[in-house]
Amino acid sequence: RRRRNLPTVRVNKKIIEDLLGRRVDSEEFANLIFNFKGEIISEKGEIYELELNTDRPDIMSSAGLAAAFRKYLDMERGFTPPTTSHKFSLRIEYDKVSKVRPYISIYHVSGVRLDKHRLDDLIEYQELLHRSLSRERRKFAIGIHDASALSGRELVYTGEAPEKIAFRPLNCTEIMTLDAVLRETPQGRSYGHLLDGFDIYPVLRTSDGEILSLPPVVNSALTEVKESTSEVLIDVTGESLDTTKAVAQMLSLALVQYGKSADVVPTKEMSGNVQQEWREVNLDISYTRRLLGVDVSLEDVRKYLGKAGYNTMPRDDGFLVAVPLSRMDVLHSVDLIEDIAIMYGYNKIGPVTPSAVGSQGSLSPLTLTMRSARDSLSSLGFIEVNNLMLSSEFEMVDFAIGFTTALEIANPWSADLKFIRTLLTPKLLSVLVRNQTKPKPIRIFEIGPVCSANAGTYWQGVNVAALICDNSAPVHTMLEVFEQFGLDLGINPEFTRAELGFLISGRAAEITKDGKNIGFIGEINPDILRRRRIDYPASVFEMTIFEPDLKQIVF
Repeated sequence: RRRRNLPTVRVNKKIIEDLLGRRVDSEEFANLIFNFKGEIISEKGEIYELELNTDRPDIMSSAGLAAAFRKYLDMERGFTPPTTSHKFSLRIEYDKVSKVRPYISIYHVSGVRLDKHRLDDLIEYQELLHRSLSRERRKFAIGIHDASALSGRELVYTGEAPEKIAFRPLNCTEIMTLDAVLRETPQGRSYGHLLDGFDIYPVLRTSDGEILSLPPVVNSALTEVKESTSEVLIDVTGESLDTTKAVAQMLSLALVQYGKSADVVPTKEMSGNVQQEWREVNLDISYTRRLLGVDVSLEDVRKYLGKAGYNTMPRDDGFLVAVPLSRMDVLHSVDLIEDIAIMYGYNKIGPVTPSAVGSQGSLSPLTLTMRSARDSLSSLGFIEVNNLMLSSEFEMVDFAIGFTTALEIANPWSADLKFIRTLLTPKLLSVLVRNQTKPKPIRIFEIGPVCSANAGTYWQGVNVAALICDNSAPVHTMLEVFEQFGLDLGINPEFTRAELGFLISGRAAEITKDGKNIGFIGEINPDILRRRRIDYPASVFEMTIFEPDLKQIVF
């Protein structure tokens, strides 16, 4: 039975057997692939069709899978960190590509032995990454080149006006300008839209003027990879430095299974320092044992990490683990512990009877409080609404309280989703804008999380807010509602006269409990209503009903 949303990968059994140095029958292959969260869908001659989890793109090729099998079978351990290439260098003209595809990573793989099956597997892997991880080359684009076809050894990643550069694209017989490439080639028609709106196109060339590619569209015919190719350059361009480096390493570690060495073409960042080609993750041995439920020794943990493809450095409380950039799935030490469990063998972990037998679950205080608040306001004739936590600057600007500031999203999807809400009231007004023509009175409420920062200290809570809009919405009407709401929740708050800019002066109060301000009640300032084109008066109350016991987070 097919599992949904899992990528289908075709691998060549003969390639895997050649790289393992021995035969693998179907039963053994099925057992091996099961340990890497996959299963065989079909077998046709030498070709296996597999379903693999999306978290391991580094094994979605015959060569990548064979490399993982070699470590799992204890034929080798860890990984060999890439060295710096002495044959090629890379210069990035950042000012010309910063707005198009600012990042590039290049590997040089030498001593490669290809044949038809290996070349087909490499190209299929490239396109699989384009389709799945890259969303049809939007996030990154991969170029694979025959390095021996180049006379120049200094590579230049730059941007050029489309009418100034001409080259012969892959699978074409004529030299074309960049504009012609986008109009007349299949690749240009498929991916040219990724360069729409730019007057400068990214180009990878040598300092001698030899064109390697027009990322993310097409490679040059000059560097076409053939079965006779023994020296390969892999370039990955994209909008994220981390992603380009990870994918480039992923391709090179797969290709080097057919070759001798994979070297990083030195790329200096703005600081002038060359970035290392692995990440370091701390692994605590006691945490590992607790999570596994197995009293595994330090030496065994080191062995299992090596079988999973990691290098380790001992520490008093565990290991400092070097994770290849190609392992994009490793985000936390928990991911390392999962790999240790796979190498140890899930079937070896015996069942353990839980020590806390007969425990009984119950609703949390937050759930009980929210349920009571919801029942109370519903019985008072209010309709519940649910809004997004993200707000626009227009919604938030009128509702500042004291020194409280809203948390701003660094890279918002749109201007309407720029801030995390500090109050529920602005969103209730947005609902009112869209519904003010409905029959009056309009009574709405919302219960939900809010957060803010005050003098650099983070705060969050759960608020309840209720709003009445009618031809007349005096504050005493809302006070009657709040009085019953307080009785239903078993609270007896006090009111203190307050001057809040978003409420009418003299018709506003702060809600306090045990001397602490927990909310406000009053009539909305008409100026705020007019700015939102609300034609009717409105009154509101809002208060915090739950405040978790958080450690202070200082920004």
